Amino acid sequence: MLDFPANPILNQEYTFNEITWVWNGSAWYKKLQMVSSTPYIINVDLNTNGELVFTYTDNTTQNVGVVTGENGVSISNAEINENDELVLTYSNGVIVNLGVVVGPSGPSGTTITITDAYINTNGELILVFSTGSSINTGNVVGPTGATGPSGAAGVDVTNASIDTNGDLIITLSDSSIINAGNAVGPTGAISFSYGITPPINPQYGDIWLNTSTGNIFVYITDGNSDQWIEPFGPTGATGTTGATGAAGVDVTNASIDTNGDLIITLSDSSIINAGNAVGPVGPAGNLSYSPEIRKWFFS
Repeated sequence: MLDFPANPILNQEYTFNEITWVWNGSAWYKKLQMVSSTPYIINVDLNTNGELVFTYTDNTTQNVGVVTGENGVSISNAEINENDELVLTYSNGVIVNLGVVVGPSGPSGTTITITDAYINTNGELILVFSTGSSINTGNVVGPTGATGPSGAAGVDVTNASIDTNGDLIITLSDSSIINAGNAVGPTGAISFSYGITPPINPQYGDIWLNTSTGNIFVYITDGNSDQWIEPFGPTGATGTTGATGAAGVDVTNASIDTNGDLIITLSDSSIINAGNAVGPVGPAGNLSYSPEIRKWFFS
């Protein structure tokens, strides 16, 4: 029986019973070595009965018989039943039980978790498990990339000043100017006055010196009323005389010894050497007399 190859390519040959067939791209034709007057196949057809029919150049045909096999049977369903048996159902309705295909359950496994993960100095990822074992998964750090292009030049402040309206004016390096708004608060003032009577229309924080008593007052509000208060309080009365202190020590004698040191004797009989108190001897002076004015001169 002829059994042509599936999916043939152009000019592919197939030989059966010493007869060679050639695929012309759409059908198989018989390759014959004969003179040109001998009929040759010009068409190959498969009829409705599955029979292969050749048509020759002289319009004769040849039926070489059935070349189509019967329809096959396929598996339409496969399942494992409650008894752990594999049951196959075929397309023709036949059911086949292939027996138990599920083995007994194995022992319970040990749960292993990752307890730590880190990259070592070589750029390798190290996984540490709950069992204490570890795995080196290899290098996970790529090489350093090339340096990127420089960013655009930034803008900085080249000047800052406060104008006549009290606004802060900022000048940037790109010559743009920003008015940051008012930066100067109102001018504060504290009034100081003096006299024997308080000033008229005082403001909170004003200071008044009462010249008759020498006391200083500050004008405040305590939330209920406005008033002058003495922040330092008045001078207190003179206290009683304190007890007599211990007797002091005074100098009872002072002299210069032969070394030129100043020797001080105190009333408690203690002696203090205050150090050298005599300077070096100066040069000799000259004494002269002026008869015109009748006076002596020392030089």
